[in-house]
Amino acid sequence: GYFTILNLIATALFFPISMTALRCFEDKSNFAVPTTSLILKKFWKVFQVGCVSMPIYLLGLLFFVVPGIIVWKKYIYVFVISEQEMLGPLDSMRKSSLMSQRNGWRLLLMTWILFFITSPFIIVLLLADNYPGILTFILELAVLWITTLSGTAICFYGYKEALAND
Repeated sequence: GYFTILNLIATALFFPISMTALRCFEDKSNFAVPTTSLILKKFWKVFQVGCVSMPIYLLGLLFFVVPGIIVWKKYIYVFVISEQEMLGPLDSMRKSSLMSQRNGWRLLLMTWILFFITSPFIIVLLLADNYPGILTFILELAVLWITTLSGTAICFYGYKEALAND
């Protein structure tokens, strides 16, 4: 319910910070939290991309599973591209479509493996959502952020690999 919505907003705001941390780790440089204005700018780009791409994902899934999976593979990099390159929704989707031709299926498989590993925890938390409280909130936050950070890392390194294969 309410905690889930707060978690999603917090996770979306945390996305630019986690991407910065991954870039610093990759470059072996010191990590510094981005400024609030940069976080908000990047959050806004990612939010816009989500508003355009998520309905497309859902439409793909509504028209049978296979088109949804193909669309998901095609646009698997949209969030990373919009955050990294500060591109809008259509440009991010266009670039993701091209980049995902290189390693999109493998990356999608890794994302699905992560989903199957974390789904039992998510199901338990969905059931626990009927019992609101601080413990439920902390557990939701932990599982959502671990899942998000893992998925972000998978997409980040897949993105870097696709760029290297250019």
